[in-house]
Amino acid sequence: MAEKSALRPLALRGQTSDSSGPLSPVPGLGPITTLTWALEIGDVSRFRTIKNAISYCGLCGDERSSADKVMRMPLSKQRNRHIQRALVEAAKLAPRQSRELAMVYGQEKQKGNRNRATLAVARKMVAYLLAVDRQQREFIPAEERRAAVAYPTDS
Repeated sequence: MAEKSALRPLALRGQTSDSSGPLSPVPGLGPITTLTWALEIGDVSRFRTIKNAISYCGLCGDERSSADKVMRMPLSKQRNRHIQRALVEAAKLAPRQSRELAMVYGQEKQKGNRNRATLAVARKMVAYLLAVDRQQREFIPAEERRAAVAYPTDS
């Protein structure tokens, strides 16, 4: 009940099409994470690339360089803490809901630890969110897109 009352002002301003919005079918996203994305990101046209959006969300590592030395650091402290926390928490659940995100998680977990794998899923979710926001249409998982191309329906 509280979720719908929180989303109502956005629906009135036209920022969401209904109580769930076009972003909710993205795996791992509920109404609160969708609301956080809409409020914290705002206009997605300010991000020229996915890397810029990932950096803004604080999902990339920091780098310190001097002359020919480059040191890779943990996550950057220059970030939007609210969206980072929401995306990381959503990325922990998303592999359970999407086979594609489960594959991303599994591949990254083989390379390193589970925290890095969760960050990889969160980065993939940012790419999904940016695409949905820019195109202003519903999210279609890759499995469904492939099935639609393989078995087109006659209308």
